[in-house]
Amino acid sequence: LKQQARTSRDQAESAARDAGAAVATLQQLASANPWHDVGTELKAGRSPKGSLNKRLQDADAVDRQVNQQIGVATTEIKRIEEGIAKAKGIAAEAEEARAAGSLARDLATLLRVTGFPNYIRERALKVLAQDGSHRLLDISRNRYEFRVDGQEFLVADNWNLGETRSVKTLSGGETFLASLALALALAEGLPAMGATAASGTLESLFIDEGFSNLDVSTLDDVVNALEVIGADGNRMVGMVTHLEELAERIGRRIRVHKSESGSTITIE
Repeated sequence: LKQQARTSRDQAESAARDAGAAVATLQQLASANPWHDVGTELKAGRSPKGSLNKRLQDADAVDRQVNQQIGVATTEIKRIEEGIAKAKGIAAEAEEARAAGSLARDLATLLRVTGFPNYIRERALKVLAQDGSHRLLDISRNRYEFRVDGQEFLVADNWNLGETRSVKTLSGGETFLASLALALALAEGLPAMGATAASGTLESLFIDEGFSNLDVSTLDDVVNALEVIGADGNRMVGMVTHLEELAERIGRRIRVHKSESGSTITIE
């Protein structure tokens, strides 16, 4: 009995210590949180079980309310996501509609009385300028190339930071180079611009003067370019000139001799 009594006392002391620790913890929680009723009951030595149960019920109610709000928010999020997906589809359709509308407006503009010919002319000028630039760069020592503004030719001066200006500002020799480059490009590209596959070809090209405006170095570049054009035998290039040094560069010549009785020709 004494042994049982000691064991019971030990258990009672341990339970008292646990109860004290629990009370101390509850007091800390009551101070840290607005649990005034729990703190009052603890100070009065009463059990706070009733107050704690009420707070637990209140917490469960709040938890249920929060879960309901989460459910509502989840449903709303799903609805918004579906709306976003639908909006993307509508935006894509709107973009296609805008593109179709823009194309229709362009076609309507082009099919006016002057619109379509102007469009074809501008496209042809751009092709001609692109091809002519290759020729002009060769014979101008990479200085000039063509640009097109509407239906007007411009030149870009690569020796002056690519400054663009009208072809009307070129000197006499530069104008000859530009005209020659366009003529060569036209001779090469005109057949491809035809409406049918049976379009004719330009098999001959005659250049009447203009060489006297060129310096010796540029003249040599021009003649070299013309010799390349006629080298394949598919096109005859004729030049009319009074420059003897240029005439000597031509393999076959028709020389015109003037006299008081009239002019005669010799073939060389």
